[in-house]
Amino acid sequence: MSKSNLDHFQERLGYRFQHPDLLQQAMIHRSVLNERPNEAAESNERLEFLGDAVLELITTDHFFRRYPKDPEGELSRKRALAVCEASFAEIGREIGIDSLLQLGHGEEMQGGREKPSLLADAFEALCGAIYLDGGMNFLSSWFVQKLEDMHGKLEASSIDTDAKSALHRYVLRHGLSQDYVVLEESGPSHQRTFRVAVEINGKRIAEGSGKSKKRAEAQAAHAALMLLNKNMH
Repeated sequence: MSKSNLDHFQERLGYRFQHPDLLQQAMIHRSVLNERPNEAAESNERLEFLGDAVLELITTDHFFRRYPKDPEGELSRKRALAVCEASFAEIGREIGIDSLLQLGHGEEMQGGREKPSLLADAFEALCGAIYLDGGMNFLSSWFVQKLEDMHGKLEASSIDTDAKSALHRYVLRHGLSQDYVVLEESGPSHQRTFRVAVEINGKRIAEGSGKSKKRAEAQAAHAALMLLNKNMH
């Protein structure tokens, strides 16, 4: 990992490490040690463990203060949406972890640099490294801003979960059956679009589309609930 790459990454991050070796360690996947045990003393797994705990604390504290009227269950749900692989992988790509990540040859050939799980793990390790290097102040304010940037997406995910859950409760309450049917998949492999229908008792009620089956199902469920509510009034 060249000094220029490290410098560029730190500029993009907005934080300069007092101990750059922590940053380097945060980017070392265990596959490097498996293939080249003499090149690195330790992988990023211990830093990942620390970062995961610190990020959960920051998120819990932020949501507790930001949503003073939310009950414990709702706060837990918001936190689960924020402190997850998808969110961490997205931030990791945004700040350029994918280009800095150190992988063994086998993992590299298997597309490890694009795997959400590896990016999320490296992001947690990075945050653990920042915490060890400079304490909580920078990390907390920086990650809280990331949470605020994600606010709209978190709310959308929350709405999606509510829609599918609400429709499921509706069909159970009325003794009905429910099924989601994929009608169409389109677009290139890295940017698929799904069109999904929701059927109740074998009858197609509504459709939805999205960049994932889950998102399309949620849109279909939301549309179905709107129709059902309209018919009940």
